[in-house]
Formats: sequence, C-alpha cells, structure tokens
Amino acid sequence: MSEHNELVNSHVETILATTKEKSIPTDLIGRALVNAGIAIWQESRSIGDIAQELSFLADNLDPDQEYTFMRP
Repeated sequence: MSEHNELVNSHVETILATTKEKSIPTDLIGRALVNAGIAIWQESRSIGDIAQELSFLADNLDPDQEYTFMRP
C-alpha cells in the first residue's frame, strides 16, 4: 500500500473510532469524507474532470464485476 493511502487510512480509522464513541451514523461520515475529497479536488481539477472521476468510481463499485478487455 502506498504511503499516501496509509496516511489517509490511519486517519479514517481514527475518525471511525470517534464516530462509534459518539454514536454518529457512519453513512454521515462517509458523505462528509466524500465532500472533503471533492473539495480537495476542486483546488486543482475542473468540475467536469471531477464528475468523470466520480462517474468512473461509481461504475466500478462492484468488486465482483468482470471486465471485458479489447484485444488488438
């Protein structure tokens, strides 16, 4: 795992532990994290680029989905 992923994951673990202690629904935290990520992207990416990124992520949520690759 990359250093930046480890950094973010450690903070998310802390956030989730605090969420549990305070009985805050995790779906609210998930939404807040998505909003924070979008705000970070908006500092350096266009709205269209962000929309494409989110669309790609949404289209690939299913870990069991098989992909068809084109052969040359």
